[in-house]
Amino acid sequence: MSPLKKIEEDVQENLKLGDKQQSHIIVGHMLLI
Repeated sequence: MSPLKKIEEDVQENLKLGDKQQSHIIVGHMLLI
């Protein structure tokens, strides 16, 4: 599994949990790569 795919799944999980702040942080990291 590629790192980006893993991040994408983590973002989806965080959205399901309603953890918007954490998902924004992960997306921010993804954009910085």
